[in-house]
Amino acid sequence: MKKLILTITAFLCATFAFAEAETKKIYIGDSTDQSYKPYYKEDSSKGSWGGGNGALLGNYDYNGNDTYIYVNVWEFDTSLLSFDQIDSIEFKASYVFENTGASLVDADLEAFDIEFYSGGTGNYSSDYNGTDLTLIGKADNVSLNDMKNGVLLENLNWNISEEDYITFVIKPDDTVLLPAFNDGGTGASLGMGTGASLTITGSTVAVPEPSTYAMIFGAIALGFVVYRRRK
Repeated sequence: MKKLILTITAFLCATFAFAEAETKKIYIGDSTDQSYKPYYKEDSSKGSWGGGNGALLGNYDYNGNDTYIYVNVWEFDTSLLSFDQIDSIEFKASYVFENTGASLVDADLEAFDIEFYSGGTGNYSSDYNGTDLTLIGKADNVSLNDMKNGVLLENLNWNISEEDYITFVIKPDDTVLLPAFNDGGTGASLGMGTGASLTITGSTVAVPEPSTYAMIFGAIALGFVVYRRRK
């Protein structure tokens, strides 16, 4: 009978730990989902680019001004999500195209990195330039074709219950992309319209209904009564 009571008690504990998987797709180009437009960070000795819904990657010659884009940063409000822990994230670009002043990099060249950080405050430029962000997951050696087909980061175990923002970064890998430069610049633009997305799979602890608690405690009480009578 002791074993029965222990078994029921263990079931009660497991009930608290039970989690339900959920999936949320955030469309990057959708203003209702996107908390902030991308922040483009360039070589400070060269030109600058404005914001927008796309991602610029690589070296560009724009109106005679040579610019190397080495990071694109977005931040998303975690209130878009209904769960407490992120288990996996898949990034998928809408399309890839040549940007003005640059030749499209080989679509199979593994020349880019994708990163996710915790610790964002909503100010994506100062967050990325600061020291408070913590790397949660990273995909190295990603090609443009990979981004069109979907890049999946798994087993993140990212507790976002205390997080305000998700920081999402795409950047070129200098060691791979720089040797591929041509005279006019080599790079790419990623389409971040309605088809570009982050598919986020997470989990949240399921809270049992009051009737479930009553049933469990009732079973424990019944087992205890039977045990006492046998004594």
